[in-house]
Amino acid sequence: MALRDNKAFRVISRIVKTLSKYVGKIVTYILNVFLTLLLIAVISGSIMAAAMVIYVTTYIDGDFDIENLKFESNLSTSLYYADGVDETGSTNWIELEEDRLSGSENRIWVDYDHIPKNLINAFVSIEDKRFFDHNGIDLRRFGGAVLSFATGNVSYGASTITQQLIKNVTNDKDVTLQRKITEIFRAMSLESKKSKEEILEMYLNTIYLSHGCYGVQSAAYRYFGKDVSQLTLVECAALAGITQYPSKWDPILNPDLNKERRHAVLVEMHNNGYINYDQYHEANEAELVIADETVEYVEKIHNYYINQVMNDVTGDLEKNLGMTHEMATRMLFSGGLKIYTAMNKSVQDELERVFENEEFFELVSGVQPQAAMTVIDNETGNVAGLIGGIGKQTVSRGLNRAVDSFRQPGSAIKPLSVYSIALDNGYISFGSSLDDVPYQYNKSMGRMWPRNTPAGYEGHVTLEYAIYKSKNTTAVLLLDKLTPQLSYRFLTDKFGITSLVQQDINLSSLALGGLTNGVSTYQMAAAYATFPGNGIYKAPRTYLYVEDSTGEIILNNLPKTKVILSADTANTMNMLLQSVVDDGTGKSLTFTKDIDHGGKTGTTNDEKDLYFVGYTPYYTSAVWVGYDMPKSMSNYISRFRDKTGQTPALYLWDTVNKAIHSKFLTDHKENGVPLKSFQGQKALILAEYCRDSGMLATDACRNAINGDRTVKGYFTEASLPRGTCDKHVVVDWCADTRSIAGPNCTNTRRVAFLKINMSERYFTKSVRVSDAQYTWIDLPSNYVYPSSTSDPIYINLYPENRYPGSSSSSSRPANSYCSEHNPTLTDAYLAWSRPTV
Repeated sequence: MALRDNKAFRVISRIVKTLSKYVGKIVTYILNVFLTLLLIAVISGSIMAAAMVIYVTTYIDGDFDIENLKFESNLSTSLYYADGVDETGSTNWIELEEDRLSGSENRIWVDYDHIPKNLINAFVSIEDKRFFDHNGIDLRRFGGAVLSFATGNVSYGASTITQQLIKNVTNDKDVTLQRKITEIFRAMSLESKKSKEEILEMYLNTIYLSHGCYGVQSAAYRYFGKDVSQLTLVECAALAGITQYPSKWDPILNPDLNKERRHAVLVEMHNNGYINYDQYHEANEAELVIADETVEYVEKIHNYYINQVMNDVTGDLEKNLGMTHEMATRMLFSGGLKIYTAMNKSVQDELERVFENEEFFELVSGVQPQAAMTVIDNETGNVAGLIGGIGKQTVSRGLNRAVDSFRQPGSAIKPLSVYSIALDNGYISFGSSLDDVPYQYNKSMGRMWPRNTPAGYEGHVTLEYAIYKSKNTTAVLLLDKLTPQLSYRFLTDKFGITSLVQQDINLSSLALGGLTNGVSTYQMAAAYATFPGNGIYKAPRTYLYVEDSTGEIILNNLPKTKVILSADTANTMNMLLQSVVDDGTGKSLTFTKDIDHGGKTGTTNDEKDLYFVGYTPYYTSAVWVGYDMPKSMSNYISRFRDKTGQTPALYLWDTVNKAIHSKFLTDHKENGVPLKSFQGQKALILAEYCRDSGMLATDACRNAINGDRTVKGYFTEASLPRGTCDKHVVVDWCADTRSIAGPNCTNTRRVAFLKINMSERYFTKSVRVSDAQYTWIDLPSNYVYPSSTSDPIYINLYPENRYPGSSSSSSRPANSYCSEHNPTLTDAYLAWSRPTV
């Protein structure tokens, strides 16, 4: 029987046909899915590739080159100062030859041919063993880094020497994908423009090797006291081992760790065929000898001004040209720059003469404090001169107290933080009356706060008097109205006081000068120069512009000015601060009598810091005196004042300014050259006003119980007193008892008292206020008069444990009630007593 006739065969055949039909469909389906996924992958890949192209072209700056990194050591940088103008009106620039900068002061760039092969091979072996074979990217290490990055490990090191150089030069160390992609493209770009030898030379001259060493030459001298060309194999391995974690593998700080690291370097050098086994073994067993006396390049000792110019130029090279600090420093010393300073040579010379004068030390015996001073040219805002310490400089680029020491200014801050802002915002005018009374009772201190120096509260005083007597109370009360927040913003945003912190936003810090960090004379002088500058703040600058070795201007330090106060406010401040010098804490100054002037002193608790900021139409100068480690100078100041008649701060300011203004005063006296005056001062109007109200005086003001209360002051047209005084109240006064009369008094005369509001004098503790006995509060019709003759007539308006203040000059105040002639109207007769709160 044929096979196809077999029943089983036919069944199997049908099953096979059926399966074939389905298998075909399944295969077709799988093939379609595969092709679809393949198509999706191709499309997605194309989209991702296109997106990557767009991303790279849009966000990645892949083109990169390094120019101006290597400077020849014989290219010196020159500095110049202006010495008048020539016949054509051009500035005469004179070089400061003794202050010429050269690479030997800082560090010398070492050429590739001068670097030993062992050192090159050591760095290549441990940092990038395929350096001579790749185009800036090591694909093997890069692949490993990608896998690590995908798993969240960002510490995997894939950077080649080329990439490390770029990172060092740009100072871009962000751990981001964009930065890494940018670095890759830049590395390939740099490799296309520079040879391997050029890249290695730049890398080995810029790499940081701990202990302040940038570059292998600097490190060779620091650690081994020799030129880099003389390094042994073990010394080369030691330097190469420092690179990745400089402080960890520093051979001085961590000799054992450095030994482990240099062993790893030597192993890699041997594995890479750079040294044989005998060389490896000998170097591995050799002792690393650190030089006892390291040989380092030493900078010249420049004056404080030049040091600041160097700092400012370096900072601006970093900020404006995107250089790292190392690149900027190298360019400063070895770039052949021409720096045109803002220095006034005669001013700087005078500062150095005074501050370095041995006679100053001999004025008073004992440990001498330090001092600093900054002088600003008011017309330009230039730093005419600065000096950062007493005595000759003995170190290069040491502490510059004029710029770097932030110390407490005391009351010298008040014109900036309180009075000028209050004037400019319309809270006060020249004629305003302020109340010299405490702000509050301070429980932790156990006394009223703030105190004045000298101690005591006078009550109503003029603004002018409050400033030249340096009243703490009026500054605090006025700042409370302004708010510390407004003062803080004004100081930081407008006056350029950048050392303030958020913790300074309080009454004590901003009204009294007890700042967290303090201020520098550099910032204080620039801020005060706004007053003689007609309300215009000019940012201080120590240089005008910088040219590179080809004569191209690479830094143009143009004046930065802004109007921060109205001209009226500036002129008013000038008149107010003139009183400080004429009648107040600065009256011991001598030279200011012949020229317009203004200023403010500042003294901190226990006289740990002395400040004086003074100015003329020509210059503004800020002086600080104190110990570097703050301590009281009370005894020193007392002895100094006995010798000179001045505090040290006023003495230094006076001595310097006499000299730097002598030319102007001589030209005026001998040649009739007019002296400069404060702009707009002649526009101020001298007018009479009531010192207790700030308004036009009346007969009541002239016949007050405490004498004539009229005074004259300077006003702008807008701020002239216009309304008549309504603060003086005329009442009957009993001449027999010398107190305010009642209806039964017969021997009376009419006198005026100063009307106050109860809220102005409402204290939780009894306090002495000089004018308390001359004050008045309006009384209600059903008022019960006090029987006490030692209290003011209005005392029964106050609860039993609240106080209006009392005068200490008399056992019976002038504003007491005449209870002797009017006993039936008093609380004693009516059995009335004050309530308690």
